[in-house]
Amino acid sequence: LAPLGGFLGSHDVGIASNGWAGLCADLDPGGYALECPLPPYPHSGSRGQELIQQTLWVAPGWTTLVFLPCLPGRRLPSLELASVHMAEIDAGFEPYEAEARQVNLAAELALNGMRTSQRLVPDDLLNLLLHAKFKNPMLGILGAHVLLQGPKTKWQLFDQVVENLKKMLGEAPDCTALEVLGQGRRRSETVSFSAVSWPPMLAAGYRALIAHDSDSPGLIEDGSVADHAAAVLHTSWPWSRWTRLEPEVLQELDDSGGFEMAVGEEPWNPPWGEALRTRTSTTRGAGVLGGVRSMDERAGESPTNEAARELLRQWLMERETEGKLIFPRKGEGPAVAQVTEYLQRMAEQSTYGDGRADLSRLTLSQLSRRVGLPVSTVRRAVSALVISGLSQK
Repeated sequence: LAPLGGFLGSHDVGIASNGWAGLCADLDPGGYALECPLPPYPHSGSRGQELIQQTLWVAPGWTTLVFLPCLPGRRLPSLELASVHMAEIDAGFEPYEAEARQVNLAAELALNGMRTSQRLVPDDLLNLLLHAKFKNPMLGILGAHVLLQGPKTKWQLFDQVVENLKKMLGEAPDCTALEVLGQGRRRSETVSFSAVSWPPMLAAGYRALIAHDSDSPGLIEDGSVADHAAAVLHTSWPWSRWTRLEPEVLQELDDSGGFEMAVGEEPWNPPWGEALRTRTSTTRGAGVLGGVRSMDERAGESPTNEAARELLRQWLMERETEGKLIFPRKGEGPAVAQVTEYLQRMAEQSTYGDGRADLSRLTLSQLSRRVGLPVSTVRRAVSALVISGLSQK
């Protein structure tokens, strides 16, 4: 994941008097990330220059179109209101035809339904989405997600839609995500899927892949963008977006199974050596562990906390003995923080004798499911804890 620089065969198109501008680019098929400042934008001075990235997929034979409105009072386009469409190469895109307006309305309703976890698309507009997929596969992807929102899913129709999408888009991440969602919803016999290295465009699909990876480790390719972005995923939007990943985070695995270090980069020492000594904030794992809230205290001052620390040491040492560790590197901080907080709470609950929290029986797959991260991400986070010295007495 690195800046494209100049676009091959790109050219700007714009009509200033109508208030719009465009960019066309010839790109190889595959995954790309659209990068933009997170609102409020940098010129407001309120949040610095925090950047987010949104996943895009370019399928062979298709053009991917992204529409970004620019709201009054903003100097930059509003990524949170983006819409994505597809059209056959050289076929053009006509958003102003009478039927197209109805289809666009259905697409916006589908996206709003994903924002609110409600089905907002009536049957007549859903039919428009599904029939329009042959000209615009993105509409078929949205329509398939809408089918899953109903109380009684029409599985034969759903399977037919997904099969047609696969014929048009191949092994696009969103197609795999729909297959995973369908299997999970029906609780059917587990089927193996090809590993996914790039996040689906729709966040519901991405979350489904992450959840399924805990049962089928390897569904999300280790060390891929889909793997790393999960720890910094923004969950409030229908599109898959995450806090910007630094290019050096995504170096490919070397032959020994560790990450290649970027030129001039120092080996990374995870800054979590004191992670179990002081806590003052809540954690996403609290709900799973009975709603326990954080305490502002030091482990060494409490026998219970010292016992919890020892439990966690033992659990980490067992993972080390099992050989389930891989070398972590720069960029793992968010995942390590989430895993650390959850493990600490579970260790504390175990010392209280809470039957729901038995740390000694916790597997990496279970930990993955509970913190909502891929198994490979969790394995690297646990490795970082061991390497940082938490497993040493």
